[in-house]
Amino acid sequence: MKDLIILVFYLNVDGMSPQRVLEQVSDLKQVLAGKGTLDDKFNMKHYIMPVRNQPTKVECIYPVLLDQKELVDKAIKSLESIEALADLWSNRESKF
Repeated sequence: MKDLIILVFYLNVDGMSPQRVLEQVSDLKQVLAGKGTLDDKFNMKHYIMPVRNQPTKVECIYPVLLDQKELVDKAIKSLESIEALADLWSNRESKF
């Protein structure tokens, strides 16, 4: 059985219209759609939480044992594309 990893993506939506928030969440869901597993050992679940007055960030809420080097390394590799996407969103939002 695969070990479960639960990640929460806190997406800063300050200054966005409700329609823009829906678009951003939809875009992030599409990016995450292919990120459901970390090889044969882990099963990843993602939750997206639009937030205000907080930075955009990712937190692992389960397991809380992220000091295991193998898990951390694999999670970081999986999330590199998410960071790139967040940078793109920041650049797009600053142009409007």
